[in-house]
Amino acid sequence: MAVPTTSLSGPRVSVSLSGALSLNGALGLISTNGAPNLTSAYSPQIGNAGVQVNALYSARRVVVNSGTPLDLDFLSIVDILGATLTFDRIYAIMIQAVSTTVGEILTVGGASSNPLFGATAIFPPLTPDIASAGPGVLCYVNEQGITVAAGTRTLRVATAAGTNVNFDVIVLGRAN
Repeated sequence: MAVPTTSLSGPRVSVSLSGALSLNGALGLISTNGAPNLTSAYSPQIGNAGVQVNALYSARRVVVNSGTPLDLDFLSIVDILGATLTFDRIYAIMIQAVSTTVGEILTVGGASSNPLFGATAIFPPLTPDIASAGPGVLCYVNEQGITVAAGTRTLRVATAAGTNVNFDVIVLGRAN
């Protein structure tokens, strides 16, 4: 039986946020419109040195209703083919709460030991929108990368006790 192999091609992270604003003053004397737009794109080089990337982790995970958080350990995380990835740098992380049920909230960040971003949850909770019940999304990009080592390797994903919350996670980085 042949051993499956993987290769990474065309990695790209693109984030765009835009909207429309309109302001009308009293008696219609003041009127202004605007269309703010912020776009950022990151297309890293593939390789094994410097700020190059060579690994992608992608999975649908669940935090179960026991109230016990899920810790993603990037020094030892298993990909969809069953291979263990050992990241030494992470350049992008995207987490999306898949739930559309109001009240199913994810908290991302912090960990009891070896936290990737520090000991506290530095990201706001990912909550479904009350009106549309759409998912919350977190996207973190750092073109210089975050070093993954023995003391900085774990990303915690937690939820309130009593709810199971599914989420998708994608991590772009360099593994050795």
